Amino acid sequence: MLGHAGDRSDDDIRTLTGVAVRLKPDLVVIYELAGFLRGRSAGEIPSLMSNAMTRLGLTKDQIVVTHNPVAAARDYLA
Repeated sequence: MLGHAGDRSDDDIRTLTGVAVRLKPDLVVIYELAGFLRGRSAGEIPSLMSNAMTRLGLTKDQIVVTHNPVAAARDYLA
C-alpha cells in the first residue's frame, strides 16, 4: 500500500514510487485520502504514481487505486 501527501514535489512522489517498484511487488494498492490532497486535484497523486509504476515496469493489472485504505488492507490481505 502506498500513498503520499499532495504538498510534496512530483519528484519526491516519483522517488518514493521508484523505491516501492524496486521491491518487485506482485500488487501495489495506491490510496488517496481527501484530507491529504493539500492543493492537488483529486486523482492527481494516484495518477502520478501509477504512471511512474508503469514506466518502471509494472503492469496496470498490478496497480489498484482506492480511497479507503482500511477496506483495501482488509480485502487484499485476507
